[in-house]
Amino acid sequence: MQEVSSESLQSKVISFLRFPLIIGVILIHTQLPNSNEDFVYYESTRFIFSNIIARIAVPLFFVCSGFLFFYKTSDFSFNTYLNKLKKRIKSLLIPFLIWDILFIIINNLLSDGYIIGKGFEMKDWLKAFGGNCNHHPVNYPLWFIGDLMLASILSPIIYWLTKRLKIVFPLILGILWLFSSSICWKTEAFFFFCLGAFFSINKKCFTDLVKSHTLVLGVIYLLFVITTFCVKDFDFWIYIRRISVVIGMGFVVSLVAKFVENEKWKENKFLTAGSFFLYLHHAILLPLYKNILFAIIPPTSDLRMTVLYFLWAIITILIGLGIFYILKRLLPKTTLFLMGGR
Repeated sequence: MQEVSSESLQSKVISFLRFPLIIGVILIHTQLPNSNEDFVYYESTRFIFSNIIARIAVPLFFVCSGFLFFYKTSDFSFNTYLNKLKKRIKSLLIPFLIWDILFIIINNLLSDGYIIGKGFEMKDWLKAFGGNCNHHPVNYPLWFIGDLMLASILSPIIYWLTKRLKIVFPLILGILWLFSSSICWKTEAFFFFCLGAFFSINKKCFTDLVKSHTLVLGVIYLLFVITTFCVKDFDFWIYIRRISVVIGMGFVVSLVAKFVENEKWKENKFLTAGSFFLYLHHAILLPLYKNILFAIIPPTSDLRMTVLYFLWAIITILIGLGIFYILKRLLPKTTLFLMGGR
């Protein structure tokens, strides 16, 4: 077995993680409404998978994004900044606008939720695109891209503070994230983006930090998952979950690094390529899939609700990958444009 360098291993880990993490994002959004308090098994399953384990996904995406934004950037000049922003216009802004507009159009056709032309004023358009700090875009998962674009715009400040304060800067943001409820500039986005930026700017590999501690991190993470579940009815549960997110991220990176380094796990290029498409489109079709599933399997029991919960996510992933495959084969240039050149 050929020895893998730290830099190469980290690159492989980031690529490998894209598909598993998008599964986590989808699980967060496929929580079925439940008016029956007797469905205890479903509620417990949903809470553990969607509200504890899957919550690792978005912060880890931010870490990877922050790392890649500053990757191999030795001098953050004004030209470097402009070039990075130009790339993000293509890879972030264009997909953001396209898929938010598609969401509005499709909802306009299928429901009365977003009727354009009947009192849909400029302020409504601003809200539809997440025009202020209190609103997500109507295609709600796109808030991640919105926060990523804001972090990109503020990247010179992030770079300067990281250079001057080193690890102190992300630690300050981490404390704000841990103990705050919510602020206009979401602390989650900036903490984890800046954490990734810290490793990149200082030419460190976060895989090196955790890859030798898989078992320890796994045991601690399991204990925190159990603790988070046990205290879910208390107000302080959210702080326990946030700590579990950080530990869980370390465990996941460590686990993937170990198996990738041993060549037991390898990236599937199609799944990696399809991950961004799954992210962009899934919120548009989620209600349709749910209605079809409910028509076939009425949610009348605890077991059925649990099965439907997993089926909703599985069908979303499988159909989404199928649509991506067809579009890529029939309209490769259009698909590339829709996905920001990815």
